[in-house]
Amino acid sequence: MMDRPIKKTSRGFTLLELLVTIVIISIIALAVAVPIIAASAGLGSTSESRQAQLSALAQKEMETISAQLSGMSQEKWVETLSTLVSDSPISASSDVILDGRTYRSVRTFSCVKSDFASDPACSDGFAKVEVTVTEVDGSAKYTLMFIKTRTGL
Repeated sequence: MMDRPIKKTSRGFTLLELLVTIVIISIIALAVAVPIIAASAGLGSTSESRQAQLSALAQKEMETISAQLSGMSQEKWVETLSTLVSDSPISASSDVILDGRTYRSVRTFSCVKSDFASDPACSDGFAKVEVTVTEVDGSAKYTLMFIKTRTGL
């Protein structure tokens, strides 16, 4: 008896067809998922976005103060810091409105020595600065403290 060759009547997918199908499905999934993920990441929780705004405003205030107090002579440093310490706390000249929320900034200055002990004469060249940014309705608050030296931050 002679064996006849078996005919293939049902044919499966080739490896190339499967790979092309996976690539096409992946591209479609990314086209749908990326905008959804980007939109949800941008929203965040209300308290997280509020804290981010408070932090950014405090950082901006800190940079402004640092620039204002940079490059002063010893005499000018003592005079300026003595005035700032006696006037502390100092409210910013105007409120900031972001995303319909109003924020207020308050700066507090004190003079310290290199060991962080109080320096009433402001002669040691170190200023402790606290910037507190508060949402006007009182629901959120952020404080940033830093040490400013006469020559740097």
